Amino acid sequence: MPEEKVDEFYAEMAKFYQKPRKHESPTRRLRQQINAAFEHKGFLSQQPEFMADREKYGLTYVVGVSKTYHVQPERGELPYELAEKKPLAFYREVMESNVKEHQVSSPGRRRTTLVGGALPKKKVMKKAKTFEYKTCIKKRSVAYILN
Repeated sequence: MPEEKVDEFYAEMAKFYQKPRKHESPTRRLRQQINAAFEHKGFLSQQPEFMADREKYGLTYVVGVSKTYHVQPERGELPYELAEKKPLAFYREVMESNVKEHQVSSPGRRRTTLVGGALPKKKVMKKAKTFEYKTCIKKRSVAYILN
């Protein structure tokens, strides 16, 4: 009798915990992001508008394999020592200051095309190496969200 209950328990658990689905390797994703960061920064360094301000303080954010942002605050680095002494003045500084944002984005996903007239047809992945570049002056993202 107890063996039947144990078998029933394991049968229910097998229904609940099915065979795990195959997942993409996190290592592969990180390698793709590192490669994208390298390509985007190389493309960014070829833009004359970016190179004119290159000596100024800025932060680079690689959001994924398709987008990279380089943000240059108008007044330079944030005065974090002010945050401890006068937090309201610090928040006012953050909310009111503008930033110059350089954005590099890759086009959409890869396209699969079928090559060959006779069977079997071969799938070929084509990836465009063109990038889009935009520069704009705007409020910090935090200030933009809160407003």
